[in-house]
Amino acid sequence: MYDTRADHKGRTRGPQQEDRDITYALFYSVLCIMEQVLFDEILILSVEENPQIYDKRRSSYKDEKMKENTWLSIAASLNTNLDNDIKYYCDFKLVEKDGNTFLEVTDSRTELQPSDLKINLENLFNGDRLLGPQTNMFLNENWQEVFKELSPAFTEAFSQIFKLIINNVASNVLYNDLFPEKLPKYSVSVASEGGGIRRADIVALDKTNSKGFILDPTVRFETSQTQPSEVNKEKQQIYEPTIPYFREKYQMEGTWEVHGLMIGARGTIPRSTVNTIKTFGIHDIIPKIITSTIKGSVAILKNHLYGIS
Repeated sequence: MYDTRADHKGRTRGPQQEDRDITYALFYSVLCIMEQVLFDEILILSVEENPQIYDKRRSSYKDEKMKENTWLSIAASLNTNLDNDIKYYCDFKLVEKDGNTFLEVTDSRTELQPSDLKINLENLFNGDRLLGPQTNMFLNENWQEVFKELSPAFTEAFSQIFKLIINNVASNVLYNDLFPEKLPKYSVSVASEGGGIRRADIVALDKTNSKGFILDPTVRFETSQTQPSEVNKEKQQIYEPTIPYFREKYQMEGTWEVHGLMIGARGTIPRSTVNTIKTFGIHDIIPKIITSTIKGSVAILKNHLYGIS
């Protein structure tokens, strides 16, 4: 459900100006949708709090009705629903720049079919307390006809925003990096004892003392003081089943440890993460981690708000 809000102020307007006001408000709502960064964070937290919808190790994971009800509950808490359908199609070409090849989107189109549309325009007719609410009531009761009339503006807005975001990324990343012929192996993929594939970001070996370490750094939006410990336990549950594989692979039967290294999205480094990093004698990278994390968060925010990479 889209909640469309706009503020219109000014002198007396004629019918044509009011039509343009309504069109602008609905068009502006599309941009507002793209700016809901906090919505994304709440959604992520809601999913994390319901592992039964993604954790195959849980017996409740196979309960399709339960998972459907969980998703409906999350959707209700976010004041949205699961029935809005957005499809984006695009064509692209390869362009050469300074001897490098980049991808560039040329033509694009969007298909948008909402299951509901909530409209609330403020200060219509110079704030008239009768005409304003009546207009909103009419628009909400006839939202399907309104959307059908204005859907070209909606879909064109989405197409332009998606195109801008994709091109901002593609113009700064080499085509071969986006679609490499052979995927680089930045992490170690391994089948765990409980089934499924796990990817260990960092595997460190202390061959002198026959010790192995599986390290998984993860950036999370900070929510509580207990979060670092919770993240560590979460990573241990995920990666401890892979220890037999690494013992065999590296012929190291000694002690193996799993450490989930939480890094705050706002650049905070929990004490537990600092202590683990110091254990490996690489604590001088902490300032770089902080700077890099803040830059990444700001880039994501700018991308959400303005489509700037």
